[in-house]
Amino acid sequence: MPAYLVGRLADPILGLSTGVLAYYLWEYDPRNDAQRPEGRKLVDLARRRFGGGVESKTVAPVTSTATGTGAVGKEKVV
Repeated sequence: MPAYLVGRLADPILGLSTGVLAYYLWEYDPRNDAQRPEGRKLVDLARRRFGGGVESKTVAPVTSTATGTGAVGKEKVV
């Protein structure tokens, strides 16, 4: 029989709430601004993933002149 920290039902709830609270504190703490790039908050990532109006930017194709063929590389989507 497994040993529970708090209880059979309360352990998963405690674990999830601890994780959500830790992520919230990391994301909104001003001391972490240098570690978190612009546009990488959970809300921004969710909007980009689920199509909430954030359009992807397309960068111009890269041409290779080092090989002398002038081959066009793949477009990079940001």
